[in-house]
Amino acid sequence: MGCESDMLSESLEANVQNARTGIEHLKGRIHMRFRSATIPLKVFDGVKFLSRD
Repeated sequence: MGCESDMLSESLEANVQNARTGIEHLKGRIHMRFRSATIPLKVFDGVKFLSRD
């Protein structure tokens, strides 16, 4: 029984690691997209700010 639960906890640990890696990967991709999207937004905000006065 103990051996079986060890296997179970090991596979659970592996699943958690995989999930973490997947989340990090996804966060990285979102961050890259977000960064490339925020550059024009920042420029636009700058233009808006300058044309306000």
